[in-house]
Amino acid sequence: MSTQRYFKTQVIAQRQADFMSERMTNPNSEPEIIHRWLSDVCLEWMHMMNAPYDEVQEKVETSVEAPQWSEDEYYRFIVGITKYLAFRDAIILTAMRNLPEATTLDFLRHPTHRRSTMLVHEILASLINDVNAQPDSERLSRCMDILDAIKILVPEKYHAPFYGIQAYLLWASGEFSKALTANKHALNQDRNYTLSLITGKALDKKIYPAWCVHAQCAKSTET
Repeated sequence: MSTQRYFKTQVIAQRQADFMSERMTNPNSEPEIIHRWLSDVCLEWMHMMNAPYDEVQEKVETSVEAPQWSEDEYYRFIVGITKYLAFRDAIILTAMRNLPEATTLDFLRHPTHRRSTMLVHEILASLINDVNAQPDSERLSRCMDILDAIKILVPEKYHAPFYGIQAYLLWASGEFSKALTANKHALNQDRNYTLSLITGKALDKKIYPAWCVHAQCAKSTET
């Protein structure tokens, strides 16, 4: 696929409609539908996240299409990140931790199961409560680099989840000024984007990760 390809709004909208219609028409088959639409793309995402960092960085710098996906896989990624919260959350979780593939795919297909909600709580609540829960900054940067590489190809009206994820990860890494900027970009595209409203509230109220408070990196926001 050409590195100059810009994914078309009309095609994205149609794919989104197809995805939502299939889920609404067959609610009892939700896990199977999610598996068919998103599991292989999620695995490709995890492969990029777990590749040697220099390899990922080289791809990002030499091509806006860092993931070596087909056009169909790109469209399904865009559908997932814009229309399925568990896919967006899986991106965040795999940025925070190197999760097993089986765990991530189970979360993707069954996000409301107790084991999935416990996984989210364990990873995200630890940021607030555990001074030792400092994320891997290299891993977070890798995630944001790949999202940037994809975002370039996507019409701006779909950028809210890309910026929203990046803002949250920047908050988690203690880069609060950058987080605020990314969060504003997300809310400019969708003023009701829930993740960005949450991140924005944390920034406004100076709620910071426990590791960062312990390291006193929050003082940088007061200068």
